[in-house]
Amino acid sequence: MANNADPEVVEKSKKELGQMEAVLGNDATIDSLVHDILDHYENYRADFLTGKAMVVAYSRAIAMKIYNRILELRPSWKEKVKVVMTESNKDPEEWRAVIGNKRRRDELAKEFKDNNSEMKIAIVVDMWLTGFDVPSLATMYVYKPMQGYNLMQAIARVNRVFQDKEGGLIVDYVGIASALKQAMNDYTARDKKNYGDTDIAKVAYPKFLEKLSICRDLFHGYDYFKFTDGTDLERSKAITGAVNFIVGIDKEREREDFIKEALLLRQALSLCSSLVERDLRVEAAFFESVRVLVMRLMNQGEGKKISLPEMNARINELLKVWFAEIGLKLIDFKLEFGFDKDGKIILADEFSPDNCRLWDADGNHMDKDVFRRGLGELTDVYEVVWEKLQELK
Repeated sequence: MANNADPEVVEKSKKELGQMEAVLGNDATIDSLVHDILDHYENYRADFLTGKAMVVAYSRAIAMKIYNRILELRPSWKEKVKVVMTESNKDPEEWRAVIGNKRRRDELAKEFKDNNSEMKIAIVVDMWLTGFDVPSLATMYVYKPMQGYNLMQAIARVNRVFQDKEGGLIVDYVGIASALKQAMNDYTARDKKNYGDTDIAKVAYPKFLEKLSICRDLFHGYDYFKFTDGTDLERSKAITGAVNFIVGIDKEREREDFIKEALLLRQALSLCSSLVERDLRVEAAFFESVRVLVMRLMNQGEGKKISLPEMNARINELLKVWFAEIGLKLIDFKLEFGFDKDGKIILADEFSPDNCRLWDADGNHMDKDVFRRGLGELTDVYEVVWEKLQELK
C-alpha cells in the first residue's frame, strides 16, 4: 500500500504528524496537561473502585514527557505510575530503565490487573488499547487522536463489568468527541433498530429527571434540604436521618422501591452527568449515599452490613467535592457512629478541623497539624477555614 502512495501525500502526512507532535509535546502544554490530570485523579478518581487509570499518549516521546513530569510533581509515585510501550534500539538510555523488555511488560500487565497492587496509573501509546482487560479500570485520559475501530476498542477498556461500576469515564484532551460520535453511529446503527434512539440527551436525561422525581416522592415528609444548604455536620445528619426514615418498619414497600429507583437514578446520571445542573447532581448524590447505606443495613446486594470505617469513607467522598469548590483538599476525617436500642443510627461526633486533615491548594496544613508541628497559630488557620466554609452556604 505504501509503495502505491503518492510521494507528495506521504510528505504532507509526515509534516502534519510532525506539527501535531510539536503542539502536543510542547513543554508548557505537557505541564498544563499533567497538572490537570493529577488534580482530577486525586480529587475524583483515586478512591473510585481500585483507583486504576490509563493515560493514552500521542507518541512514545510524549508518553515519557508525561511520566517524567508526573514524577517531578509526585516523586513518591514511582511505583504508582508506569509506562507501558515497546522498546526500540534508538531509545535514549534513560528511557530503557523505565520501559524495560518484554518480560518487564508482562510483569506490569500482571501488576496492573492486581486490584491490590501499588500500580494505579498506566501510561500507554498503542499497547493495552485492544485485547487487554482490567475490569476495575474505570478512568482513561485520552491525549491522542483516535477514530473508528481503534477508538471503540480503546474506550471499551474502561467499560468492563466490575462490582457495581455503571460505566467508565473518558477524559478527552484532544477532541475525540466527534470521532466517537461517528464511531458510535457506525457501530450502533443495528442497535438503534433493536433498542430505539440511543442519543443520551433524548433518553438518559429525561430518565434521570423521572427517577429523581420518584425518589423525591418516596421521601415525602422528610426534609433533607440541609444536605445542600447546611453545615457539614448537618449534611451528615441529613443522610443518617434519611436512612432512619426509609428503613422504618412501616415503610418496607417504600424501601424496596427506593433501592430500585435510586439505582436507576445513579445509572441514568452516569450517562448524562454533563447535562445535569449542579444542584440536581448534589441531590442525586444524597439519594445514592442513602441507597448504599440502606442496602448495607438491610444485608442486600453487598453481602454484609456496612462497617463504621466504610460509612466514614462514603461520607468522606461526598465532602471532598464540597471542599474542592472552596480550594481545600479533604485528606481524611474521623466520625464515630453507634446504634441506639431501637437500632437507629446515632452520630456521636462532630465534624471540625480537630478530627480531619485539610490542606489548601499549595499543600499547606489547615488543620490541627499546624499546632502539632508548630507551623503557626491554630486559631488563625481555623478562621480561614471557617471563612471558606461560609462560601458553601
